[in-house]
Formats: sequence, structure tokens, C-alpha cells
Amino acid sequence: MKSTAIALAMMLATPALGVAGANLLAAQDVSLELRGGAAIGNYSESGAGLEWEPGPSFAAEAQLEVRPRLAVYAGFARSSFGCEEGFCTDRDATFTAQGITAGARWTSGLPWVRAGLAWQALELDATGGGGSGDMALGFDLGAGVDFSLGRGVRARPGISYRRVGSSLDDEDGHFTLLTLELGAAVRILSPDPTAR
Repeated sequence: MKSTAIALAMMLATPALGVAGANLLAAQDVSLELRGGAAIGNYSESGAGLEWEPGPSFAAEAQLEVRPRLAVYAGFARSSFGCEEGFCTDRDATFTAQGITAGARWTSGLPWVRAGLAWQALELDATGGGGSGDMALGFDLGAGVDFSLGRGVRARPGISYRRVGSSLDDEDGHFTLLTLELGAAVRILSPDPTAR
């Protein structure tokens, strides 16, 4: 059911972004960024602190440069982490968060920073039963370095931090993710064909 809600949200968001940005695309750089790495995290209701059981993380974002050094982004992120403490003890538990992220990214030569919102759901896969929460709103932050790999391709390693208010039962809760990522951005559209 969560996967269906996420797919529906992405289908609804894509045409809206396309219509709103049609004129901007003709005059701005558009890039596609893919990131992969490992995440650690915690879930507030588990009774555990930050869990040092990393899981895989993946993100794909479309980015539109609105001013030199400033771009807006929207995309999909999925991260997971293991849990051994609190109610996870002896349960072989894994949490997975997935959903939409959107915000702005600023760069000044080498360093970059990102700030935005995350609309995601949390799922628990554990021995003896799991669960899934509703989509919830939180924030998405990131920082790293940005350097050219050649014409239209940039490397963007960095760290991401997401915190989303999500619950697997009727009580209020949240999950936190800290991710180490390797990313690459490819320019797919530019008004200047010689742009690097």
C-alpha cells in the first residue's frame, strides 16, 4: 500500500512540475543526479539511540539551475538501516524509509549544501512481525564537495541528514537518517552547448 501511495504521488508531481517549469527549462541548465551509499539511523519509538548497523541508500533527483550557483531539486530517496537495541533486541530488524525530497542546492565552487523537505514513509521488517507508517513530512539536509569529471558531468560526494515525523503505531514518532553518499550529476539540458 505504501509503494502504491508513493508511486501515485510521483505520478501526480511529475506533470505538475513539467507544466510549471516548461518555460524555465528553455533558459536553464537541467541535471539528473544519482547518489548511492550507506545509511545509519534510528527510530524514536524503538528505545534505541543512533544505530550503527548501516544499510543501503539510493537517491535520484532532477535539478534545475534557477540562478548561477543555485538550483532547485525534486526526486526520490530510499534508505535503510539495521536496528539491534530497544524493541529490536533479538528481532533482526531493518527499517526502510522512502519517498519524495525537494528543496534547493547552493554551491560555491568546491563545497555545496542542500536544504529541503522530505515526504516519506517508514517500514519495519523484523522477525516476529513488522509494520509500516503513513507518509509524513520532515526535512532533508546535505553537504559535500562538487567537482567536474568532464563535459557536463560532476561528482558530488557528501553526507545527507533526514528527519521525518513518522510512526509505526498510533503514537507520535520520528526517524532520523545519516547517509554517506557518492553522487554524480549529468547535465541533460543546457541553453549553452559549450557549458561545462
